[in-house]
Amino acid sequence: MKKYILLSLALHLFALAWASPARQTTAASIRPAATWAAVLVDLPVPAPPRAAPTPAPEAIIGEKRAEAVQTVARKEEPPVSASQVVDQEAAAAPSAYVPIRIVGNDDFARMARMREAMAKTSSYCRSAPKGFEGVLRSALPSAALAEGGSAIVDIGILPSGEAGGIEIASESPALLAALRGVPWESAPLPARYRIQCSRVRVSVTIAGERMKVGVLVL
Repeated sequence: MKKYILLSLALHLFALAWASPARQTTAASIRPAATWAAVLVDLPVPAPPRAAPTPAPEAIIGEKRAEAVQTVARKEEPPVSASQVVDQEAAAAPSAYVPIRIVGNDDFARMARMREAMAKTSSYCRSAPKGFEGVLRSALPSAALAEGGSAIVDIGILPSGEAGGIEIASESPALLAALRGVPWESAPLPARYRIQCSRVRVSVTIAGERMKVGVLVL
């Protein structure tokens, strides 16, 4: 019986302690946690792309008609010659470039003949001195060769290619007299090499056994 009484007394004391003001203050001091409210925002929806406007049938017909007219105009244009193409390219080219000059057949042939004549003359002036030296050694006497000296011989060339008037200048009388007796017509004249000229100048220098001959076409 005592146990029940003590147990009942303990329960009453616990109930009183739970209902005390200190317990109420502690319970009231506990605040609920803060809460967040959700906010909904409406985003703008992008507008769909606009389709390209379909051209009207009249516009399509007009474009096709213009293309047909341009095609017919290009077909009716006269053909362009090679000289016109060169002139157009020269006109469109920058000023730093030199325009192309078309050479005709006559000009080209004339230039070819000039180059051929120059080549023949140059070859003759290199090879002819040996021929003149051979003629001089066979025609000059030994006394003239021993005396030596120098001379200039101008041989005129006739239209037929043969030797014409001959002019000799020398300070040595013996050499001058000996050169006048040389058969110049047997020398290698330019006509044999198909070179057209009016005169050939031959320079002769003799020093002992040495002989130097030069040939110049005038």
